[in-house]
Amino acid sequence: MARDTTRTPHFSRRLSSPKKTLPRYIPTEVLAQLHQHLDLLPLPQQRMVLVLLETGLRISEVCHLDFDCISQDTQGDWWLKAYSFKMKTTANKPISRPLATVVQAQQAYIRQHLPADYAYLFCANQRAAGRKDKVLDGQFRPNPKPPLRTSVARALNLLAAEKNICNAAGQRWHFQPHQFRHTVGTTQINNGVPQHIVQRYLGHRSPTMTAVYAHIHDATLKQEIAQFYRKTVNMAGKVIAPEHPELETTDLQWFKRNILAQALPNGACALPTLAGTCPHANACLTCAHFRTTTEFLDQHQAHLHQTEQLIEQAQAKGWARQVEMNQQIAANLRSLIASLQEESK
Repeated sequence: MARDTTRTPHFSRRLSSPKKTLPRYIPTEVLAQLHQHLDLLPLPQQRMVLVLLETGLRISEVCHLDFDCISQDTQGDWWLKAYSFKMKTTANKPISRPLATVVQAQQAYIRQHLPADYAYLFCANQRAAGRKDKVLDGQFRPNPKPPLRTSVARALNLLAAEKNICNAAGQRWHFQPHQFRHTVGTTQINNGVPQHIVQRYLGHRSPTMTAVYAHIHDATLKQEIAQFYRKTVNMAGKVIAPEHPELETTDLQWFKRNILAQALPNGACALPTLAGTCPHANACLTCAHFRTTTEFLDQHQAHLHQTEQLIEQAQAKGWARQVEMNQQIAANLRSLIASLQEESK
């Protein structure tokens, strides 16, 4: 019998190249619009979105968070415990103090509206009679069941339709909860967090899963990361420095410490330890990685007074280079102090 050469051998299909998966992150301009209109959602759904935005948890994990899902470590920093139905494991994630406050507010909401034995942080919401399609008006009654995974997506897409939330191309954005997970992973990878720590943080079983977020293909991602740095790298001192700058040994403790910043006498440096030795010797006030807060306002004012005296002395002696360098520092200090004073009002 002649051999049939018209059929593709079975093994060739198995050896074909795997399909490449691209991260489905949310563009910066879409996130900005979401933050602008987030308060139009009912409070419990606002809080669910904030948890998704920071932690990158799967929507099923958020819907089934235990009521007592947060705790503090010995340094006073907050951690969130979540069970992964996909991985069949429970993991802890370091979270910010603002998110811990959000969780505590949701705990108070549950205790106010549901029986004391209700076990979850979030609950389903029953629409009020006659308001079947009104998701953004807050007319809900708490229902003692975990929320449906589709409830957040439905609310977000109604919000997108009502407020015309679009991407840079002018297309209406269609929200899917898993996009928040991709956004967290992509931002961490592009912000210099080592891939094995991102893998641990997101609860991935293999590096291959995390590698999805390591692809940088288009101008949109480049623009998103650039915008991220513009928002976080500035002289206005808007990033909170860690209270305990000592290093710790585990991966997630590394993540907690290095993603917040490194402590300085008058603020904090956001240059990750993995980036190596600081290239700006004694030049923090002219460095893009410098951060500070109103806690250091008096020190900055004293520094400005001292710098202005140095400028006067250098001008009197004709030291043009010293005048130039100190005038730049003085200008940065004036801008910084003005921002901090405005923030403290």
